[in-house]
Amino acid sequence: DFTDMLWLCERWELHPFMWNWHMEEELQDLNACQRALALKLSRGRIIGVGDLRQSIMAWAGADIRSWEAFKLATNAQELPLSICYRCPSSHLELAREIVPEIEARPDAPVGILEEGSIGPVLNNAAQDDLFLCRRTAPLIRGCLYLIARGIKARVRGKEIGAKLAEAAKEVALGCEWANFRDGVLAWWRERHAELEDHNASEKRKGELLDIAQGLLAAYEGIGKECTSADELAKKIKAIFADENAAVWFSSIHRAKGLEAHRVIVMEFDKLGEGFGFQSKTEREQEMNLKYVALTRSMH
Repeated sequence: DFTDMLWLCERWELHPFMWNWHMEEELQDLNACQRALALKLSRGRIIGVGDLRQSIMAWAGADIRSWEAFKLATNAQELPLSICYRCPSSHLELAREIVPEIEARPDAPVGILEEGSIGPVLNNAAQDDLFLCRRTAPLIRGCLYLIARGIKARVRGKEIGAKLAEAAKEVALGCEWANFRDGVLAWWRERHAELEDHNASEKRKGELLDIAQGLLAAYEGIGKECTSADELAKKIKAIFADENAAVWFSSIHRAKGLEAHRVIVMEFDKLGEGFGFQSKTEREQEMNLKYVALTRSMH
């Protein structure tokens, strides 16, 4: 698999082609295997680019100490980039609560910062709007609402759609289609009990709940159009796509690197909370997610 391809380079002491100049992007998100391979690629100068406060990939195995480890291994000189060339000044005032040193560019517009309920915002959704949320279910509900109004909306993340579709098929193994909603609840309780038995973290339990709630949101939104769990799974996969859409819905993880003129952050008051009890690392990751959400907007 992909991990083996990196790990075996280190395990077998393989030496790839070396370059005079090597540029490494998203330095804060490298895992140990990636970092070991990256250090073998250069025989000259390395430029590493990243943002410690955009470290949000610990769930995927990223080393939260990657930045410092890379800096130590290369004896690198650190060159801060504190000016943000994307965001309006009023938005950066919020971001400075997390990253005090971030600055607006000299000609940055003030921007527009508004607070409101999601219903009116959805009713006024416009081309190229980007909706962000920490949880999956609100993204699905919002996306389906716009689709019902004839607006081409999609949720970013084919792998999330595949996970939900797989869960739908698992639920169907234990119930008839007519009882699918109750089946989702029974499936969640069974999986939750398994996590309890294995002393799983609150984060794992929260992620399971997010899948169950997302599945219910999909069922309530498009279940009436389906006659089986397989059909529901296909429709879920169609919603989660990376093709062009008029309006995008996205988890904050999937939005890193994206930008839009107008960004709507759903469930804003819950950002930073995560799922239940948090370790110090998980707390840092959640605050980093909040920072990422606050810095996607151009106007």
